Amino acid sequence: MNTTWVEKQITYTHTLGNGAVVVVVGVPAWCIEGEEEELCGFSPEVAERLETLLHAAEAQNPPPGKVISLNFSEDPEALKPKVDLEIRVRGRGFNLGEIPINILERILEKAASAYRIAARAAANKKGVPVPPPPKVAFLSPGSVVLGLKSQEEYPLFPEEDVGHLALDLIFKGVEWAERGVPEGEDPELAVAALESAQELAIREGLVELVRYGGKGARAYITPETAARGSERIKEIAAKTRQSRIHVFEGVLDVLKLEREAHLRDLELKPQDYPGKTLSFQYPQELLPQLLRLFGQKVRIVVEEEKSPEDKRYRLVEIEWASEDTG
Repeated sequence: MNTTWVEKQITYTHTLGNGAVVVVVGVPAWCIEGEEEELCGFSPEVAERLETLLHAAEAQNPPPGKVISLNFSEDPEALKPKVDLEIRVRGRGFNLGEIPINILERILEKAASAYRIAARAAANKKGVPVPPPPKVAFLSPGSVVLGLKSQEEYPLFPEEDVGHLALDLIFKGVEWAERGVPEGEDPELAVAALESAQELAIREGLVELVRYGGKGARAYITPETAARGSERIKEIAAKTRQSRIHVFEGVLDVLKLEREAHLRDLELKPQDYPGKTLSFQYPQELLPQLLRLFGQKVRIVVEEEKSPEDKRYRLVEIEWASEDTG
């Protein structure tokens, strides 16, 4: 008896792990004609689209027992919850259901850290509080897919929002790591952008970013992206490093062999220096003087080196400060 396959559209039903049911109508299939129990199969393209639809339905986090009815022709992306940023982690062992929970937690931590770096820099530039971190809108099967949204209802990040600028910085960080930072970009924002992109990189695998809202955007982060980002940060630091000379007076109370020392009870300091203590680095040749003056009130001359990465003070001169020093 010859088996005859007929092309037709069927209704496909799938029960999710929590008991919710997904019904997909109009799925193109090849079925054996005349069988009492219809046996059907799908082409690779149809099977892939069907799996994507099921993942999109699961991303809605339906309650147990709920029935979700979909048309095969529906756009899977439109079915997912509204998000600002989707992070897709791809690589061996990064499929949901295979990945150890500690690695999944690490991915979430990296996402939060990347956003925090960019948001802090953006907020500082605008002179506003740092916005709260995004929430996980969904966690999708397949490769690990995180959908992040802000604390607000959709539209989540208006164009002028600090969170919107922070997400843009993350994307720019990926682009700038690969192509270099354009002339005229703010150095502090550029460093934050590069650092946030670095934070999202994983050792073995690919991270894809999908940005929603506006025109949307995609970016890809590899281990090489992170390495190039480090080089870009060094380039920015070399171009923007500035030095100034300052005078401080206080009690020398800490002296480390790692060429670091410390003053407390500052009585003389620059007007724009907010602290009451100062940590500074010293050259080896000044160590004998530091040892002689340890525990005493001293006056020091330091060179301040400032870059987008950090601020350091290096000892130039040191002398004992008498009680009547003004």
